[in-house]
Amino acid sequence: MNEDNIEMKKELKELKEENKKGMAWMEKYEKNMEKDREGNEEEDNENRYENNDMKRELGKIKEHMERMQKKLEEVDNKWKRMEEDLQESITKKVVEILEEREEKKKRIKNVVIYNLEEKDARNWREETENDQAACMDIFTNEMQVEDIEIVDTVRLGRKEQKEQGEERKPRALLVKLKCTHKMGISGKS
Repeated sequence: MNEDNIEMKKELKELKEENKKGMAWMEKYEKNMEKDREGNEEEDNENRYENNDMKRELGKIKEHMERMQKKLEEVDNKWKRMEEDLQESITKKVVEILEEREEKKKRIKNVVIYNLEEKDARNWREETENDQAACMDIFTNEMQVEDIEIVDTVRLGRKEQKEQGEERKPRALLVKLKCTHKMGISGKS
């Protein structure tokens, strides 16, 4: 497709140049005719009619070439707009793909733990400390992963109010890790 674009641009440029040359030649020819007519005052009527006919024909040709020049410029402008639009859409798509990859990179370090007991805490800081301690216990004792670093923990969903004597279902826990390679988790899916 790129080669076709280059070829079409080249042809368009050649057409423009040909058109400009033709316009310049016609203007020069028209001026020469004007000079010849001024220099030969004694021309007979027949030659005058022929010159007038030729001048009218040249005028028509000139108008036609001017219209062609305008059309060529319109095509050239349309071509440029199409290239700009294409470049813009390609750029948007690349940015979208890069953002998606970056988001996946961030999420690969996340682990969600379900049914981990939610202990009662006085504030969110104490709740976070409890959750991180419980996660460390799971990673080191149950999964036998050492040197793991938890960046943050967040409970997902709204906390349900506990009724008298009723146990509430624990919310899922999002655990953000510094790295996942120590757990044997890869970023490939």
